[in-house]
Amino acid sequence: MSIENTPEMNAQEREKWFSEELYCHEDALRTWLSRKFKLNHHLDDVIQEAYVQVMKATSVKIVKNPKAYLYSTAKFIAIAIIKKESRHAYLAFDDDSVIVPFDNTKSSYQNITEKDDLQLLREAIKKLPKKCRNIFIMQRIKGMSYAEIAEDLGISTHTVSAQLSIGLNKCAHYINSRKYK
Repeated sequence: MSIENTPEMNAQEREKWFSEELYCHEDALRTWLSRKFKLNHHLDDVIQEAYVQVMKATSVKIVKNPKAYLYSTAKFIAIAIIKKESRHAYLAFDDDSVIVPFDNTKSSYQNITEKDDLQLLREAIKKLPKKCRNIFIMQRIKGMSYAEIAEDLGISTHTVSAQLSIGLNKCAHYINSRKYK
């Protein structure tokens, strides 16, 4: 029989609820995630983060179907990790290097053109004001959410959005002014 979680549960009740409603699904969740996503060494992190997020949510609201909520939360965490790892071009901003893995399915000309484009982007980003540059890198290169950036920098998500918009416009202008002379 399912125990209903409430924000008013004490620590012992929350521990019991966790064991009976979430932890008992760990093996099945692990198997499901392994089959559905290629998480490699991130599997334990996804499961742990899913537990944390579900427990945080249950401290402020009642979760009617804990198993479904756990699976859904784990799925979104897994997708976020995969998105972050699926970036194929890495830009270094502390030195003059640009690392671009070549794609064997593209011609040499396409690879060189992409490398030139990335070099232009790197230059454009370096020209941004410091705050704008940091936000741009955190969001566009590192894949952080607006909320994560806002929390890290102690600013509002509106400021993150505005600075990112400014950065995108300045980068586009810089690249267009040099690429299409």
